[in-house]
Amino acid sequence: MNAQDWNKKEEHEKKGAMHSQGMKNDFRYEYNSLDGNLPEKIANFSYLETLKLGDNKITGSIPDVIFNMSSLIEIILRYNNISGKLPYNICSNTPKLRIMSLSGTQLNGEIPANIYKCRGLEDLRLPKNHFSGRHTTRNLEFVDAKDFISVYKPIQ
Repeated sequence: MNAQDWNKKEEHEKKGAMHSQGMKNDFRYEYNSLDGNLPEKIANFSYLETLKLGDNKITGSIPDVIFNMSSLIEIILRYNNISGKLPYNICSNTPKLRIMSLSGTQLNGEIPANIYKCRGLEDLRLPKNHFSGRHTTRNLEFVDAKDFISVYKPIQ
């Protein structure tokens, strides 16, 4: 599937990538050789709780709008060719976010200070990236998000 196919909701539903079970809404498309940029239109699925797109060939940066999805509980973008910096609004509008795996991408720069706003995070995976600054997670395989957030919470 290429970038032009991202917007075809019906195509995803036919393949079983998106399904609804009561209040649970998932978009699971791991290990499917998806390529191209992650479209901002993904945020139109405002009811999404799970966004799993790990182990694909997705390129470009993470759109800021993903972190405006207030129902998001889990985001898995690991092992893609995503580059750029983490969105500045990470954790600002995702109060339910519990799991975030961005390992093995090409992300760089400093981890935004807003990461401390992820109060509900239980599992944060950021290794195998190119982060710099005081939030570097180089050589870590797993970061306990609660410890990470309390250690790196900016001094007021």
